Amino acid sequence: MEFAFFPKYILKKISPYFLVQNDLNILLSNFFIILLFLLCKDTLIVFLNHLPHFCLFDKLFSFQCPVCGMTRGLCEMAKGNYKIAYKLNVSSILLSFYIFAQIPLRLISLTNHNSQTFSVSINKISKKIGQLIIIVIVLCWVMKLIMML
Repeated sequence: MEFAFFPKYILKKISPYFLVQNDLNILLSNFFIILLFLLCKDTLIVFLNHLPHFCLFDKLFSFQCPVCGMTRGLCEMAKGNYKIAYKLNVSSILLSFYIFAQIPLRLISLTNHNSQTFSVSINKISKKIGQLIIIVIVLCWVMKLIMML
């Protein structure tokens, strides 16, 4: 569940090594996400409310999907409203910590890029934590559904 959306052709110009490109991509992508939420925390929700949106999961099954409220929760986290973020989607708190944790992890990996095993280890740890976060998101969602019954 790593966020990496910068084009590979740009990253190839910076470094020919795949592991360095991967670390840079994750670092820059997570930094961009943090900046987006910090700079646009007030206007992002207003903008998104003007776009046509519906949750397909909600329309089909009549209850919210596991990530409903995640964007609003991340915006509230950026504002420092942790209680509201918790109420919107408890997983938004966990996801925000994961996004922040990627920055020092990738900086450490980039400074030790000569040690390929170190970079591979960081990638494995990051992927395992990402998988764990997905499991926690689903578990929180299931608990929420059980409490609704």
